[in-house]
Order: sequence, then C-alpha cells, then structure tokens
Amino acid sequence: MMAYGLNYQYFPKNSPNGRPLDSGAALLDHPVKAEELVLLPNVGDYVQVDNSVRGGDTFAGKVRSKLFRYTVTNDQQWCQINIVVEEDDDDWGLLIKE
Repeated sequence: MMAYGLNYQYFPKNSPNGRPLDSGAALLDHPVKAEELVLLPNVGDYVQVDNSVRGGDTFAGKVRSKLFRYTVTNDQQWCQINIVVEEDDDDWGLLIKE
C-alpha cells in the first residue's frame, strides 16, 4: 500500500539563490490519504497557506511545480509530494469576492 505525504514550499521573487526557500515547511510533511489527492492544486492554480495560528509561514501565490518523489522499500511504498508556490503580482481581490 502506498503512503503519501504533502508539503508546500514558498518561492519568493527575491529568492537569493533562485530557488524555493529551504526552510519553513508549511504543513510539516502532512500525511495524505489517497482519496484526498484529487484536492491537490495543479500548476498555475492560486494557493494561500495561512499557518499563522501555529506561528508558521504564511504565503500566497501560484503553483509553479509539483514534485512526486517515490521511495520503495521491502515492505513499504512512500510518495512525498512537494508543491512549490511562487509569489505573483496578480490582484487577489479580482480572484474571489469574500
């Protein structure tokens, strides 16, 4: 049986090395059930992560990439899904009326 984990990384425009931030996992490798995978954002989707209640990172942007990393051992299969959210200039007030 495959086990899944999910994490988001933030990619700010002013990233010093041109990569997503190495620190600040948004969901701390949140375990995901297979039936929840249909809820994952696709590349180009808008995402807002508000982790302020836990004192964690809060960020918003567009999904730049998704990486599916599979690890297989003798008795376990694991898929770690990493979603990179890139800072954007879009007017979020035009996306949805709250």
